[in-house]
Amino acid sequence: MNNIAVGLSNCVEPYAKDKYQITMLEQLSRNQNLPTTILRDINSLLKTTRIVENEDYQLVRRKRRLRNTFLADVSVLLGLAEKPLGLPYELMIEPTNICNLKCPLCPAGNGTLGRSQGVMKLEQFKGIIDELEDEVRRIVFWGFGEPFINKEAVDMIRYAASKRMFVLTSTNGMLLNDQALAGEIVSSGLQTLYVALDGLTQETLTKYRVGADIRDILMGVQRIRSERDKNGGKLPEIVLQFVVTQDNEHELPLVEEFYKKSGFDKWSIKNANIMATTDTPNFDSLAERYIPKKEQNARFERKEGGKLRIKGEVQNKCRKLFEQVMVNWDGTVVPCCWDPQSEHVLGDLKEERFTDIWFGDKYKNFREKVYKNRQEIQICCDCPTDRTVEKLSRRFTKK
Repeated sequence: MNNIAVGLSNCVEPYAKDKYQITMLEQLSRNQNLPTTILRDINSLLKTTRIVENEDYQLVRRKRRLRNTFLADVSVLLGLAEKPLGLPYELMIEPTNICNLKCPLCPAGNGTLGRSQGVMKLEQFKGIIDELEDEVRRIVFWGFGEPFINKEAVDMIRYAASKRMFVLTSTNGMLLNDQALAGEIVSSGLQTLYVALDGLTQETLTKYRVGADIRDILMGVQRIRSERDKNGGKLPEIVLQFVVTQDNEHELPLVEEFYKKSGFDKWSIKNANIMATTDTPNFDSLAERYIPKKEQNARFERKEGGKLRIKGEVQNKCRKLFEQVMVNWDGTVVPCCWDPQSEHVLGDLKEERFTDIWFGDKYKNFREKVYKNRQEIQICCDCPTDRTVEKLSRRFTKK
């Protein structure tokens, strides 16, 4: 284990993480090539996040997370592929890769997910959270499956929320129409609940969400809303997620009025994506069938030979390599959600500590390959991250 891993691991010395993070900030403060705004932020953190003896742990943890987030962001700025300064501050954790619907663009729904199916166990989830609670502040609780198929999903959310982590999850809504589950979700501490509703009528919805029932989904949303109102709270925030396809783009002008009368707090537009690489045999036919016709509704555009491809050009960089990581249901670690088939397994949390994986040779080599020639990695060629100034994946209503 290198010196960074030692500095960020749970050592016998209780303040080893603080010493490491402060040392990194002090070294950065002497780098006169950094923008003055960054140097100002560094000096502010050095003043405000030093640990006082016998300080409350929750405050200590907050200071560590602030420093780690800053160190990760500086790693992005400087492109430190070989040796990031911090750990990721966001975890995407897959509770299961089993789904109850048959969505044609999703590998779990269309039957093309090549890895084994299963559900994450609560104890494994707790172990991940316990190791990284001083650095991670946000849990994206989904992967390639319906999260609430995992019977321990709510307990996982509750555990992460108890560590003051911001937890959000996404569901197809088919399991929400259960009063007991609705009550558990509301009391779990979940911050944001995305409900996939890619059609405002049953006919439109099932052209993509094959097997969904709009009545059950909307009744489930009302149950969540009812349980929330009963408790006098405002969480979770319920967001209607509308994935735009050829079949529903005509309904876009109606979404805002629909969400207001259906119990949602907000609505989100997400551009349809094809979770397969462009060398997959049926990629082009899927693109022609489902990608919206209007370019402003799509993250794709016509390129070589008239084929639909992701907008923008591949850049030799990726901010997600420093900010976020994906943990599959079985504990294997992959770079991000753009690797549904786990082609690039960088470690296994059943056998290794996350810190050792993050600073290990596999992760280092993968980062360096991205920053040297991202086009050599097929999943990176088909990912929208850092390709254009325009954000290609999601647009929100504004409050």
